[in-house]
Amino acid sequence: MTSLPSSSPTPRRVYWIPLILFAIGALALLLVWLYGKTLFQGPTDGFLLQTSLFFWAVLLPTLAVFVWLLLLIRGPAALAAPRLNRANTAMDGRSDSLDSVLQYMRHQYPGKWRSIKPWVATLLPEKAVSSLADVDQAPAPLWLDSPDALLLHVTPEQPAKLLARLRGRWRVPLDAVTLVADALPNTGSVQLQQLLDLNARCQWRLPVCLALTGWTVPEQGISCLLTQPGDAAQTRADLHKLVWQSAIDGQAALLAHKGSATLAFSAALEQPGVIDELAESLAHISRHLPDGQHIIRLAWIAGSGLPHIAGHVVEDCVQTAPRRHRLTVAGHIGWLVCTLSLLLALGMVVSAVRNHTLVAAAQASIAQLNAARSIKQALPALINTQQLLQQLSQQTNAGIPLLSRFGLNLNDKVQAPLFAAYGKTARQWLIAPAQQHLQRILLELNKLPLSGSGETLTMASKVGFDSLKAYLMLDTPSRTQAAFLSDQLRQRSGLNDQAPAQILQFYAQHLAAHPEWKLAALPTVVAGARQTLLGLNGVEHGDETIYQSILQQAGEKYPARTASSLLPGVDSRGLFLLPGTLPGAYTREAWDGYVRTAIENADPKQGGEALWVMGAEATRSEGSLLKTRLQQRYFNDYAAAWQRWLNGMRWQSANSLSSTVEQLSTYADPQRSPLLALMSMIQYQGQAGTAEKSLASDLLDKTRALVGKSGDKAAMQQAKPSDPLTRAFGPLLRLTAPDDAQASHTLSLARYLESVTSVRLKLQQLASSPNPDAASRQLAQALFKGEQNALAHGQEYAAMLAASMGAEWAGFAQQLFVSPLDSANQVVMLPAAFDINDLWRRSIYLPWGNQLAGRFPFNASDNDSSIPVLTGFLAPEQGAIARFLGSTLAGALVQEGDQWLPSPTLQNAAPFDADFLNAVNALSRLSSLLYAEGDAGYQFELRPVAMPGLAETTLMIDGQELKYFNQHETWVAMHWPATGQNSATRLQWQSLTTGTRQTLEFNGHWAFIRLLDKAKVVQLDKARFQLDFALPDGLTARYILRTTAGEGPLALLKLLQFKLPSRVFALAGPAAAKGNMQAAR
Repeated sequence: MTSLPSSSPTPRRVYWIPLILFAIGALALLLVWLYGKTLFQGPTDGFLLQTSLFFWAVLLPTLAVFVWLLLLIRGPAALAAPRLNRANTAMDGRSDSLDSVLQYMRHQYPGKWRSIKPWVATLLPEKAVSSLADVDQAPAPLWLDSPDALLLHVTPEQPAKLLARLRGRWRVPLDAVTLVADALPNTGSVQLQQLLDLNARCQWRLPVCLALTGWTVPEQGISCLLTQPGDAAQTRADLHKLVWQSAIDGQAALLAHKGSATLAFSAALEQPGVIDELAESLAHISRHLPDGQHIIRLAWIAGSGLPHIAGHVVEDCVQTAPRRHRLTVAGHIGWLVCTLSLLLALGMVVSAVRNHTLVAAAQASIAQLNAARSIKQALPALINTQQLLQQLSQQTNAGIPLLSRFGLNLNDKVQAPLFAAYGKTARQWLIAPAQQHLQRILLELNKLPLSGSGETLTMASKVGFDSLKAYLMLDTPSRTQAAFLSDQLRQRSGLNDQAPAQILQFYAQHLAAHPEWKLAALPTVVAGARQTLLGLNGVEHGDETIYQSILQQAGEKYPARTASSLLPGVDSRGLFLLPGTLPGAYTREAWDGYVRTAIENADPKQGGEALWVMGAEATRSEGSLLKTRLQQRYFNDYAAAWQRWLNGMRWQSANSLSSTVEQLSTYADPQRSPLLALMSMIQYQGQAGTAEKSLASDLLDKTRALVGKSGDKAAMQQAKPSDPLTRAFGPLLRLTAPDDAQASHTLSLARYLESVTSVRLKLQQLASSPNPDAASRQLAQALFKGEQNALAHGQEYAAMLAASMGAEWAGFAQQLFVSPLDSANQVVMLPAAFDINDLWRRSIYLPWGNQLAGRFPFNASDNDSSIPVLTGFLAPEQGAIARFLGSTLAGALVQEGDQWLPSPTLQNAAPFDADFLNAVNALSRLSSLLYAEGDAGYQFELRPVAMPGLAETTLMIDGQELKYFNQHETWVAMHWPATGQNSATRLQWQSLTTGTRQTLEFNGHWAFIRLLDKAKVVQLDKARFQLDFALPDGLTARYILRTTAGEGPLALLKLLQFKLPSRVFALAGPAAAKGNMQAAR
């Protein structure tokens, strides 16, 4: 057996062509990589040329490498092999090299010789080869072209390089391998080593078929498919199955006179130990094969020649794909070059697609922005464009993705037109309306009065300054503060959704980088707003830093004050609480000790960051003007701080008569009253900044007062300096003014203390009486009935005093003056409120339940309630409920029309049950219309309406008939309840289809209301209601109800399931328990 001769070396000139191609491709690639951005200016004009150039820059080196490898592998001889003269080529299978196999296959199967049938290698033992050669004194055949496969006898002498590239460099050289032996090879045997060497030589791990000789088998042989050769147990099962099948086939062959070889094979295989030995040997061999190489079939053949092997290798071996054994150095280099080339080509394609997609997305976004005709269309377009711009900006900051580079990146060129279109659309639909809103705010700001103080003007000043600042930022992008501007635009745009907020934030963040987005401001609006803000604040915003610096230093020198530090030695426990703290900078001590001097010494040349908002002239404030403005701002904040702190006062109510008497005694005591101490402290603190008068001026004022000349009084009033806190603290200071100053006022602190003393004496009289509970009830009942006494007078005076304080001091005045007397009234009235609850229950609730509850319309029952009995409860003025409200609760409830409202003076003493007030008012509104004519009843009109499918309808209400036969519709007057014995309501109809009469009937005085309950009511206007009755046969009868007042009889439907509350006052906790115990005694 001869080996394949080596090929002649390839001429050196063959390599110049791929080298030249590779150099051209590398140069083109370098040019595109380094100068791709400068060669093509537009984002789309050079896109195709740039892409094609890059494509060829990658394709040419790849093509050159493949040609080079082809030349190295195949050589001139291989390239010239197809041109051999096929007619002179011997194809007998006995050639001394594998070239004859290749030439035969190319000649026999042109074009598809590599894949037309499987190529299977056979490994024969040396003695088998020798025996085959001695048969006819000729060389052993190297290959065999059978109908199923091409069998090749592989020997160690054959070159490994030729064997690995038998069917081409990139194809699997062989599809399977068949190992022929007398017995299964052991570890270290020559046959097994040949199989392992074949893997390395052909560089593939092929499926294995083991063929055994020397057994008695038929000419065609016998084979067994191995499902799991590594598992001995499974292999035994496969072989036992083969024994059984061979026995059956052998018997059939024996009967057909085809010989007994198969039956003999079955008997030999079934001998003890044979199957076990074969299974163990196969498992042992499988463990020594490399991963991915499997034994597919075990065969028994009649001889070791290639014709005997051909029938057993194709069935299953070729169905399992070979696996690569390992790559050589040349293979690694080839695959590396191929992979890099493919990656470059793929990167170029992906880059081209991504950039083309980017350009298309940008053009689509710009077209969508330009096509927007409303804000609903503009918002999605802006969001899409914004997301695209954010993506591009993020890529620019974090690095452009590798797949978008390769010299084709167009991010920078795409961003410019996107930003331009985005800014134009955003200004048109969002920013311009927001700017107009800011402009309207500034114009409205100019209409505010410059005089006065309070939180309203302070807030207006803050809103005005912020609006002006945002308005100027839109005109001066370099001054933009993104967070501030986006917040202002969001507030002024009126769009609170997430999408507009994101757009406004993005616009504000990029406004400074795009000055072309500016919106010009109107100089007249800016000038007017600046002037108004100067007048409102009293401090130029340019001087805000000075003011805040003074406050900060004052806060460091004078810490926050509490009630105990402002009222030293005053014990207010058990009376009132003043929670929280007052900033120390807003006290008279801070004003006299530091703030006044700091304001006088303030440098008018200083300024703050808001100078540009108020204009350059704000930095040129004169010293006297700056002092005046700082003082005005300080005293406005001074008054606001005191109002916030004092309005947080809370009165501590007592829960017994003796505790209330003790409270009022301490509260009105001239020597130890915390009220007097608090008012004295307020008077002192409220006079901060008051101009001091000399002794001579004070004596002159007193002399003029004694003389009493009106002209002098007027002159004195004019000469009196104006105090900066007079307007804010004036209502409080008037209460503590001297007696001569209070002569013209009817309200004073002294008179209030007299009222408190009168109430305290009255309560003390009740507490010292033989029966305090009875006396308290009698007094409370007098209050409920509206009779005047000391408690009622004290409450009225306290309410007037609190009202005179104004809205700024409402919370403080309520807790300081009204709550003490409310607490006293509550102690007196809560026990009496329980008695009233009991009286209501006995006189109204229980009789109502006995006579009306459980009957229609208060319950879904067949039993009707009596209208005269209902009249006894609901009749205006004469009914039981009206008499109870007018007598027992005359002082606690006030009637306004048909509504009962709690009395303002007693609503805090005994809280009414909300269900009681709702029920009483509902019954009051109902009775005002039900008894409008004296007796219970309603006057109304009905008009039938023609409906499809109805031929005739008849409505009978307490003897009043309304018959309709598709004639002209007319109004018919009705009255409910009608007089007479016929108390029933009947709706009768006749349909067009059946022609039979049917009836919907109710009996009793409430029959008509029962019928109305079945109707679907639709209000047409204030006087007309549409009534639709769904009839049992699927038709609908319709009537129009016209009332003379209100809803007419439909108002009675509100009585359905009506529940009368069981109490008047909502009493809970200790008061209710105390009332229960007193009632039990």
